[in-house]
Amino acid sequence: MLTWEWWGDAKAWLEPVRGLIATTILAGIGGYGLKKLKRSLPESLLKREPPSACLPAGDLAMLNRLYQGQALCSGPYFHEPVVEDLGAWELTAAEQTSADQFRLKLRQANVPNDAHAAITGSIDVEDDPVALQVRTMDYAVLKALRESRPNASWPRILSASALVIDAPEKRLILHRRSPKSATYPEHLHTIGGAYWPAMEGRDGDRGSVRNTALRETLEELNTAIAIRKETPLCLLQEVQTGFVQFVYLGCELFDSEYLKSNAEGKFTCVSFVNLADVLKGERRLVPTGEAAILMWLAMGAPGVDPDTRFSGRRPRQLFADICKERGASASQASARSD
Repeated sequence: MLTWEWWGDAKAWLEPVRGLIATTILAGIGGYGLKKLKRSLPESLLKREPPSACLPAGDLAMLNRLYQGQALCSGPYFHEPVVEDLGAWELTAAEQTSADQFRLKLRQANVPNDAHAAITGSIDVEDDPVALQVRTMDYAVLKALRESRPNASWPRILSASALVIDAPEKRLILHRRSPKSATYPEHLHTIGGAYWPAMEGRDGDRGSVRNTALRETLEELNTAIAIRKETPLCLLQEVQTGFVQFVYLGCELFDSEYLKSNAEGKFTCVSFVNLADVLKGERRLVPTGEAAILMWLAMGAPGVDPDTRFSGRRPRQLFADICKERGASASQASARSD
């Protein structure tokens, strides 16, 4: 309690005032010093980013040079894309007739006529989240449009996939596409498929490519995977087929004992020891699937132990070696054509 005696005692109230003044001065000096320190540090040290965000711009540019005309690579992203549904794809009378015919054939062959989402407009890959506008269609419409148009004009279909790892067994789990696949038959690819929009009373994938990757993995492998907060998400666009794929890199497999293939293809296990041979062309890979593996290696192979080796090399070293060999091969091919 304050009293007149306290106010009369200079020592009693001058000491707290002095302390307050000194604290204010020190706080101001400290704040100024912190601002100066922040200006002197690289931005990469100041951002609170998970390890999954580490993909040097030079590596991304290298991949886009290697896959020019086949795939466009971008990312990683912190957020899922935002999908805006603009309604059904509009068809001409001829396209509608063709779609009805395909619908009948699919029904007679007992083939699912799944919903698809076709991207309209441009994609700004620098945005995070990426904003997408889509029109919905069923598989019969997609078949009709592909039949009536050249490849370059095919609808860009939104899809999602996962690069699945079986860390205890030190292997990747890939998907060998069916010989009857409409695109890249019998090629190896990541585990995934088309995004399901809400259509005909069904919720589909509820606007989430993460749900797409989880659903497709369960369908194609008969077991679940983990997509964690720090799992890198990248965007890979197939130039020749129009598929726009959001790929989660380094998703851990929950239980390998229940692995089982389905009618769309067979799962294939690729040991980390043999990964270099696979990337050198020993087995046929879909360009975006191959690019996904290289992006994963360039990031340091998230999801596996940091000391893990791939064909006797660290992940980034294998990435660099493969890119160097691919670059040399491309230069030789160009020289021969000239």
